[in-house]
Amino acid sequence: ERRDDFLWFNPDNIVVVGVDTDGKGNALHEPDRAKMKLDEGMVLNILKNGVLQPITVRKNGNKPDGMANVEAVMGSQRVLHTREANRRLRAEGSDKIILIPAMRKTGEDKKLFGFRVAENQLRRDNTPMAAARLLDRYINEMGGSEEDAAIDFGVSLPTIKNMLELLSLHADCQQAIEDGMPISVIKH
Repeated sequence: ERRDDFLWFNPDNIVVVGVDTDGKGNALHEPDRAKMKLDEGMVLNILKNGVLQPITVRKNGNKPDGMANVEAVMGSQRVLHTREANRRLRAEGSDKIILIPAMRKTGEDKKLFGFRVAENQLRRDNTPMAAARLLDRYINEMGGSEEDAAIDFGVSLPTIKNMLELLSLHADCQQAIEDGMPISVIKH
């Protein structure tokens, strides 16, 4: 039994503006994000772990059948990737459906669009060295395999091996990477 403050949705019941609609006239439409290709690592992660971060939705009128028209405000990519994960489950003959946790937001279009932009623009990834240290901890302290790490980190197995190699570099090289020098420039 789930005990939380989220609404749970089948991703097929959430409208992704610009994918499920033409997006014209809708403040949530971001043409560039609507055209993004699916990330295989994210699909595999959702298949393994489900959707870890709730999305934000709004009700925008009703559908012709009288049901609420629920639009993704933040988390459209999570919706699209979960749809693909569910498509793969159905193709395997599974009855399982991965649901998406969501919070409802109300407000003016400008405010909701601002939330959407902020979520995508203010996100900061780990540095390559920080990611390598997390990976080392995942494998050596937590007992995870490189294969599981590839799924949890959302990268390929060769990338996992390359990330681990960063930890064997000279301290000066590691510091250069930490300081933002492109990895391709560093010679060891």
